[in-house]
Amino acid sequence: MHIFSILLVISGLIALVLSLVPLTEICRHKTSYRIGWRAMFGLVLVFILGYIFYCYHLWFKAPDFLGFILAGIFAGGGVFVVLVSRMSLASLNELQVTALEHEKQTLHDLLTGLPNRKSMMLTLANTVAASGRGDAYFAVMVLDLNGFKKVNDTLGHQAGDAALQIIAPRLSGQLRVSDMLCRMGGDEFCVILPQANRGDAEQVAKKMLAACTEPMIVENNKMILGVSIGIALSPDHTSEVSELIRYADKAMYQAKQQKTGFEVYSKTINGSSNHKLSDAPDILQALEDKQLVLYYQPVFFDEILTGLEVSLNWHREDGSIIGAQDFLKSLVDLGASWPLIKYVVDESFINYCDWKEQFDSEFNLRLNLFIGGVDKNEFCDFLVSKALQYQIPTSNIMVEITEAILSRQSIRSVVNQLRNKGFKIVLDDFGDGGARLLSLRSTVLDEVKLDLLVARKSAEICLDADRLDGDRLDRNSLDEVLINCMKSYSDYNNVAFVVSNVCDISTLNLLKRMGVNQFQGDVFCPFISTKEMNGWLFRYFESSQINN
Repeated sequence: MHIFSILLVISGLIALVLSLVPLTEICRHKTSYRIGWRAMFGLVLVFILGYIFYCYHLWFKAPDFLGFILAGIFAGGGVFVVLVSRMSLASLNELQVTALEHEKQTLHDLLTGLPNRKSMMLTLANTVAASGRGDAYFAVMVLDLNGFKKVNDTLGHQAGDAALQIIAPRLSGQLRVSDMLCRMGGDEFCVILPQANRGDAEQVAKKMLAACTEPMIVENNKMILGVSIGIALSPDHTSEVSELIRYADKAMYQAKQQKTGFEVYSKTINGSSNHKLSDAPDILQALEDKQLVLYYQPVFFDEILTGLEVSLNWHREDGSIIGAQDFLKSLVDLGASWPLIKYVVDESFINYCDWKEQFDSEFNLRLNLFIGGVDKNEFCDFLVSKALQYQIPTSNIMVEITEAILSRQSIRSVVNQLRNKGFKIVLDDFGDGGARLLSLRSTVLDEVKLDLLVARKSAEICLDADRLDGDRLDRNSLDEVLINCMKSYSDYNNVAFVVSNVCDISTLNLLKRMGVNQFQGDVFCPFISTKEMNGWLFRYFESSQINN
């Protein structure tokens, strides 16, 4: 028992000594408990001295039964410390790996593996700081793929994702190690070129243009995706991060419009770009500054008001007004559209309830909602909860979805969920998204809306311009055929049919003779602000009472 007791203490001593290795590694980790781990390291050293002293004591004096038990406790304590220290180190390493993976995910695009917008903004800010108050040259390039939307519309989003995965390495292959290629969202990329002047940036742009002209095979389809590139230089144009991106964005749209491949920013470039990337933060700031204003337009059955369609305009500080279609895509691409969705729903529901109470009349509310880039189930639950909050029957709310969005399977599923909750579903701008009538059978619709501008656009594509009679419908033209076709489709499927963008009395009368009885357009009332709509409704219901 004497020798065995000594061996037990020595085994515990060895375990304590072994625990010093993981404890040393733990103390090197930058954690909030580093002081505590260092204190534990010191305690283990004290324990080692205690174990040595007790072992020395046992060497000269045989232990009794209680001493033997104490030697066993010493052995167990040493094993316990080494196990805890090793498992703690393993846990810290796993947490560190997880944190690094999470950081990589937050700073990189999952589809292409490229740095994302957040990473780009950090790098660009560091590049500006490192350039010495903006004195050193560097360039920013914004790239947008040509023809990418057609790939998505014809082959589906899976094919679009595959094309992006092919094109990303081609673009990055034209860059130096010090350069950075980022995916901003959708089919838009950004490049940062440190220590590059105008000539350097133009050479890189030419290489990228050449790389994109090489054919690619996507799902057994051979295709070529071109690219339009905009270039902004620091300090020539500006040394502000947001302005550099804005200027490069404008130059890119100039290149796309002029079909020049790439353009370098200059003050002569039209400043009215499509507000795609760089305006996204400005839009959210405009929401806080109350620059985003709801507009409404009435919808009629014959000349009886049946609903109000909601739209959104941006009243900028320079006095210009920008429609939602010109600035929403950037928010959708960046997954930042939720604040606007919540604002539109809350404000329109409040106004709708006020008007219903004030005029004591039945009409529905039509929401043009941009549900791309948000969680679809969360969107459905949100809309249901808001209807309950404002005590609006879901049957009084019509959700208008464009044809291009409805073609996505994930959107069709949430549309069916909304309809199951009682919301009415409207297919907006039919004919502008490439869908076929047969493809609509998988989604139950309550209404199909045809925009006259879309009808005339289709006619201009299929017929010579001299077969159209100016701005008025011609019975022999394809636009009339399309209207009759859609009316027949809606009658057969018991779906309401509305013609929008009716702008003059002659067109309205012609549509009535064709049997169309639901209209929307400037001939009745244009899109007007909330305050103006309040006055319009007052006059409308006042005249209705007089006529009755």
